[in-house]
Amino acid sequence: YQVRVMAGKTIGIHTVDLQKTKSVTVQCNRTSMALTLLTWSGEPLPEATILAYDSDGNLFLKDRADRKGMVKWEGIYLDNYTIYVEWMGTEVWSGIINLHENRERTIRCQVYRLTLECTSLFGKKLIGADVILKRETSRRENIVVLHSETDEKGNISMLLPYGSYEASCSYGVYSGSTRIILEGDRVEKLVCSIRFDVWASMIAVILPIVIFTVFLERRNLRTPLEIRRYKIMLSKLESMYRTGQVKYKIYRKIREELEAKIMELGGREMK
Repeated sequence: YQVRVMAGKTIGIHTVDLQKTKSVTVQCNRTSMALTLLTWSGEPLPEATILAYDSDGNLFLKDRADRKGMVKWEGIYLDNYTIYVEWMGTEVWSGIINLHENRERTIRCQVYRLTLECTSLFGKKLIGADVILKRETSRRENIVVLHSETDEKGNISMLLPYGSYEASCSYGVYSGSTRIILEGDRVEKLVCSIRFDVWASMIAVILPIVIFTVFLERRNLRTPLEIRRYKIMLSKLESMYRTGQVKYKIYRKIREELEAKIMELGGREMK
């Protein structure tokens, strides 16, 4: 007799002669598979999602790597498995593993470390600044993948899948943003300038003060000139009266008008 063990597919075959024995041990094609997931630069990739499909295209296993980036499966069938590794919703590696040839595999994924250094326009490190990181998708949509604060050095560091990102930082009156194409480990300096709305508020407050100051200065400069002009006119009037060119009645009336104007411009200082 031929004994065949099935589990969706044949996993073991054994031929037995019942004239010689009444029991049989069938060795099935079961083994183990161990994967170690690393970033492109060799860091462990913890909590990555692993999907394993058998040779018939059926999802056979789904698991997450441990904090060391490792996952191990026991008692799986010898087969060719198509493996997909996902990180933050992005496929970062795919390939076929033949358990007949290789049962342990170290995989380097397209995951890179991005470090953002947030500073003000004057080079000051922005400690505790609010950072938002968005990933650009194929649909031209931006998905928020990180919302956190900078550390005591004004930095923030994270592991990210390859792709295009937009990073923005805000801290008090400062804000800034930058676009990043991540194709390897990278340190990006994000320089923040004073926000536009702050500039607008400052201008709205300062501009009226400046205009009023200029107006006062022009008035202060103009008043002495006006007083001097009226005094010259008064001096000429006195000279014309003494030489008999102006009659007393006219002289008296014009003099009163000029003196009144000088008093008006000079205020109490003219008294």
